[in-house]
Amino acid sequence: MGDILSPCPTSYHVHTTEKSNVHRKVATPLSQEQLVLVLEASHTRVFGVPPKATKLAMGWAQVSLENGRGKYIYNNNIGNIGPRKKSREDFYNHLGHRGYPYRSFKTIEEGADVYWRTIKKCRAAVQAFDTGDPWQSARALKSCNYFMAPLESYNKNLSSLYHEGHGKVVPRAKNNR
Repeated sequence: MGDILSPCPTSYHVHTTEKSNVHRKVATPLSQEQLVLVLEASHTRVFGVPPKATKLAMGWAQVSLENGRGKYIYNNNIGNIGPRKKSREDFYNHLGHRGYPYRSFKTIEEGADVYWRTIKKCRAAVQAFDTGDPWQSARALKSCNYFMAPLESYNKNLSSLYHEGHGKVVPRAKNNR
């Protein structure tokens, strides 16, 4: 994937508990620029075309909101994707034993692909991401049950991150590859 991702952890040793699909929480952080490039490559795999700048910036903003600008990615889970109901998917518990379950992935690329496939299932979110509309993106994600936070605060943070991503982070990542 290029030199910028070389220091990035793309896999981790699986540590399980008594249930074979429960994994130990392992930090797999990315820099902001690494996150942009991982999302860009993944979008191309999932959608078959590179993302428009607005869509890439919105994806970066949304994942940055969920994962602290890439600093708080665990088990290669980009976007804090939870397991589907009644699934046997690998997961880890956030906030301890009774915390929220989030899926575990062997590689950052797998986690990014699942992120874009999850967004792809929400047509209104794809359309809003394409146009670079944070308010419509937040509304669409909420209607697709992507997040539980209050819509107003999610939108405010998503909007701020989108403008930062579109104006600074995405161009910087693409220029430094």
